[in-house]
Amino acid sequence: MSKLEVDAIEPQSGTTLTLGASGDAVALGSGASVSGLTLSDNILFNTASKGIYLGVTTATASNLLDDYEEGTWTPTFINFTGSGGESQPSVAEGHYTKIGNLVYIGVYLEIPANGDSSALVVSNIPFTSKDTTDNIFGGSVTRTDAVISNGVGSFIPDNSNNFYVSETNAGTLVQYSVFSGKYLSMVATYLTDA
Repeated sequence: MSKLEVDAIEPQSGTTLTLGASGDAVALGSGASVSGLTLSDNILFNTASKGIYLGVTTATASNLLDDYEEGTWTPTFINFTGSGGESQPSVAEGHYTKIGNLVYIGVYLEIPANGDSSALVVSNIPFTSKDTTDNIFGGSVTRTDAVISNGVGSFIPDNSNNFYVSETNAGTLVQYSVFSGKYLSMVATYLTDA
């Protein structure tokens, strides 16, 4: 292997310096540093489970951002039967963003007309919630046209794929029939081991 030792390399003209051709790998020695780097494209690692250490100058596990994901999910109901025999929402849209072990979900549902007295449980959240020993993750109902005197809240229990709707002051689960023929928008933030 040939060895070239120089103090500086500058482009012959303009401001662009090209090292290697498309598809080539350019390697820096272990421990080499680069200062004042500006990237004009996305960063793509050649192996999975790699990330970026943020806010530190040494590899500190708690500062490693190695997981980011966003997408959609399909909310489903548990133990629901509408008046026409429906078993799922008329309209069901779910979106999520996962950063590390923190998941933020949003859901919009249109609940068919029904007289179902079962507790309203939205299932199929995108990641199972973390088992944190008797901790419950909170959410909120951001929009509904159903009137509930105690207010409406929501929660995700530990180690669960379900999102429960409850009365905020009373702490009791809300029945499907309360939202018969109505819409419901909810958000929640929870931790996961996924």
